[in-house]
Amino acid sequence: MNDRLEFDEGSGIMETMLNVEECPGNGLKFFTISLPNPSGCYIFQTTGFNNGGYANNSGSVFPSYLCSYTIQFVVNVNGTVTVKEKDFQFQGPNSGGNCVDFVYILGVNDEQNDNSDSDDRELDDDALEYCGTITGDKIRAFSSTQLFIQLVADNTENGNGAEIVICID
Repeated sequence: MNDRLEFDEGSGIMETMLNVEECPGNGLKFFTISLPNPSGCYIFQTTGFNNGGYANNSGSVFPSYLCSYTIQFVVNVNGTVTVKEKDFQFQGPNSGGNCVDFVYILGVNDEQNDNSDSDDRELDDDALEYCGTITGDKIRAFSSTQLFIQLVADNTENGNGAEIVICID
């Protein structure tokens, strides 16, 4: 099997769909997901993924739609975070090249400091941002007691969102 994230019954990889609370798209929302005994792979999907897409907000506040998820582990763990290319879709960058709808991940080891991956919108050594579409699965290592995933959107157009797979070594 070339892609350890292509799950099937014979793969032997334990996968768990995370219970990601729906973010309604009307302002700032913060959620915590605790994983007391992390092992295997966990699937995180943004609100509305493959079911109408993420919500747009009423536009009353900027950022108009901001959903933050902290995934907590009780101990320091090592693993990978993969943003899956399949069905990934956010509003593309604006005329200034900035993302207005995007997924942001904090706590990963960004090994693309040379800007060789044009899909990466680097914010810091341990943070990445993706919008529009991506040209392949984006796999980043991490070693931490938590990961932080954020979805930001304005009130213009929406997209399908993202599926993110977190695998613990």
